[in-house]
Order: sequence, then structure tokens, then C-alpha cells
Amino acid sequence: VAQSLGGGGGTGGFNITGLLSAASEGAGNLGVGVGGGGGNGGNAGAVTAKVNGDIDTSGSNSAALLLQSVGGGGGAGGFNVTGGIALSKELAGNVMVGVGGFGGGGGDAANVDGTLTGDIITRGNGSFGAAMQSLGGGGGAGGFNVAGGISLAMGTSGAGTLGVGIGGFGGDGGNAANVTGSITGNITTSGNDAYGALMQSAGGGGGSGGFNVTGGLSASRGTTGAIGFGLGGFGGDGGNGGAVDGPIAGDVRTNGANSFGAMLQSVGGAGGNGGFNVTGNVSLTPSDNASASVSVGIGGFGGGGGQAGSVTGDVTGLYVTSGKQAAGVIAQSLGGGGGNGGLNISGALSIGTGTTGTGTVGIGGFG
Repeated sequence: VAQSLGGGGGTGGFNITGLLSAASEGAGNLGVGVGGGGGNGGNAGAVTAKVNGDIDTSGSNSAALLLQSVGGGGGAGGFNVTGGIALSKELAGNVMVGVGGFGGGGGDAANVDGTLTGDIITRGNGSFGAAMQSLGGGGGAGGFNVAGGISLAMGTSGAGTLGVGIGGFGGDGGNAANVTGSITGNITTSGNDAYGALMQSAGGGGGSGGFNVTGGLSASRGTTGAIGFGLGGFGGDGGNGGAVDGPIAGDVRTNGANSFGAMLQSVGGAGGNGGFNVTGNVSLTPSDNASASVSVGIGGFGGGGGQAGSVTGDVTGLYVTSGKQAAGVIAQSLGGGGGNGGLNISGALSIGTGTTGTGTVGIGGFG
């Protein structure tokens, strides 16, 4: 085993901001809260190995040869909750702003260069022959956010609430680098999930965006109003895969399900899903004064998939596989899929004996 592993980023701390104000003449709160951001994953270094000689293993999960450069995963963002209550006989108001913590980016992997000259025999489930991989770290998930305020005034001066909330964005996946391998010799495996040879470069997946909930309530004998804006967190972009070049010379035999002979693969990381959003506001007055409520909400956008690199293979020898879903030779270059957009729900309610009005704008997140 020869590995270079980037360290994972730390998780961001959560935050809770709570406010309460009460007064006979006027009461108000201004609150801002932000969840802690996740740390970025560390980058991995290059791995170079030359192995001369036969390798023989017995037992489950006993791999013969593993060469890896793996970027560290990004840490998840911390959640945030911001809330306030304002109580007064005359005038009451709240302004609440909250943002979920952003996920950290995945670390990049480096080049892997391996040369194996010799025969490999493994016996046991999960005991593969040879694997050479460059793997970008996955992006951390964004933290969720909840922001809301309640404004209550017993008099006729009025009450109002303004809320803004944003879910944390997912971190981008790390990029993978090139894999150059050369295998000369026969490979025989016995057991399920025990493939012969794998050369792979795979970008890390983007982190999912955090959801957001923004709400407000205003009630008074006078004029009342509630306005809210909410945005679901965006998913991170997937990392790119590198080029794979691997000549393999020799006979390969596998005996078991899901045990392919040889796979050469470059894969772009999948984009993270966007977080959902819910925005709702209520404005109440028992008098004939004006009452209005406005809600604007947007679901989080999905992250873009990463690009794959070129795959070049030169395979010489006899390949025999026994078992279900056990292909002989696979060569693939697969771009990453984009993340799904987050759903959105927006609603507003205004109640009064006089003039009342509501306005709602809702947009689902784009994939």
C-alpha cells in the first residue's frame, strides 16, 4: 500500500442568535447570525511506486496492491438560527438576518504513477488485485438556516417584521490528477467484489446546499407589515477527473460476482443538490388600518458536474470472468452529473378589517 491522504476539513460550529425586547412605548430587535464555515480539505501529494515480484494474499478484504492519492473532504458548515420577539404597547419591530455556514472545499489529489511486474493471486471477498487511483475530496455540505421574527404591539402605532435568510452553500469537490499505470503479469482473484485491476481518476462530488426557512409575524391594532426573503443554499460544483493511461499485459481471471477483469476510468464529480427554501409571513390587525405581507423565496441551485479526462488503454492477454455483473474490460470517461435544484414554497397572509394586501414571488432552484 502506498498512499498520500489529505486531511479532512473541520466542521463549522453552529450559531444561535436570540433577541427579546419589551417596552411600553416602542420595542425593536436587530439580529444577525451566521453559521461557522467548514474547513477546506487538504491536498494530497503525488504517489510513485515500482513493484517487482509476485503478490499472494488470503482472506477477505485483503488487497494485493493499492496506490492512492486522495484529497481530504471539506468540512460541513454549521447551522444558524436567528430569532427575535418584540413586544410593546405602541410600536414594535424586528429585523432578522441569518446565513447558514458554507461547506469547505474538497482537497485536490495529485498524480499517481505505478509500475507492477509480477503475478497477483488473491483469495477472499473484497480482495482485489491492483488499484491505482487519484481521487479528489468531496465538498462539505452547507448548514441550514432558520430566521424569523415576531412583532406584537397592543396600541395603534403599528408593528413590522423584516426577515432575510440564506442556506449555506455546499463546497466544491476537489480535482483529481493523472493516473499512469503499467501492469505486466497475470492476475487471479477468487471471491465476490474482487476485481483484477483498476486505474481510476475521479473528481470529488460537490457538497449539498443547506435548506432555509424564513418566517415573520406582525400583529397590532395599527398598521402592520411583514416582509421576508429566503434563499436555499447552492450545491457545490463537482471536481474534474484527470487522464488515465494504463497498459496491461497478462492474463486476468476473476471468480465471483461484481468482479470485473480490468477497468480504466476517468470520472467527473457530481454536483451537489441545492437546498430547499420556505418563506412565509403573516400580518394581522383587528382594526381598519392597513395590513400587508410580502414573501419572496428561491430554491437553491444545483452545482455543475465536473469534467472527465481522457482514457487510453492497451490491454493484452486472456480475460476470463465468472459471476454476475463481472465484465472483462471496461474503459470509460464519464462527466459528472449536475445537482438537482431545491424546491421552494412561498406564502403570505394578511388579515384586517381595512385595506389588506399580499405579494408572493417563488422560484424553484435550477438544476
